[in-house]
Amino acid sequence: MAKIDGTLYTEMNGVDGDAWVKAYHTCPSSKADLIKTNLTAGGVQGGNPTLGAPSEKQCVKQVEFERAPWAKVTEEPRVVVEFGVGSRPDYFGKSGSVCAVFEIQAKYLRRGSTAEGGWCAYPGVPIRWIGVE
Repeated sequence: MAKIDGTLYTEMNGVDGDAWVKAYHTCPSSKADLIKTNLTAGGVQGGNPTLGAPSEKQCVKQVEFERAPWAKVTEEPRVVVEFGVGSRPDYFGKSGSVCAVFEIQAKYLRRGSTAEGGWCAYPGVPIRWIGVE
């Protein structure tokens, strides 16, 4: 299992919570389209800027679900979106995946898998769209 740190991005990197940081999310092109259209980290409609960062427990559940989707997860596994911040991931995952690139405010980020360099955020937090790589 990937190790979870649980630290907020602002604590780890000493930046102001309102600072915008570049994020990279590997996903199907259809989801990248939703992220672009809805301007939210997970592509959901009706973004909510008051959400804040997810809890460490929610980030752990997300990693468990992503790595072992057959496991019995008792909580909703899609409460957070996991992605890389600061540098583009080296892999794109399954065939048909793209890398959605956007900016997200640091106050919405909590450390996810330290083994994979991941960060977590709620899917409904606002983003600034950059493009697809």
